[in-house]
Amino acid sequence: MTSDYTTAIAGLIAIAVVLTGMVAFVLSRPSDLSPDSR
Repeated sequence: MTSDYTTAIAGLIAIAVVLTGMVAFVLSRPSDLSPDSR
């Protein structure tokens, strides 16, 4: 049972890291999402 919880937690952490990285990249590149605003 412990291994299952560990795997689930590791998966959630991995997803959180990926989402955080994507959000940071998008925020660092606002011109790519809204080039018309410029």
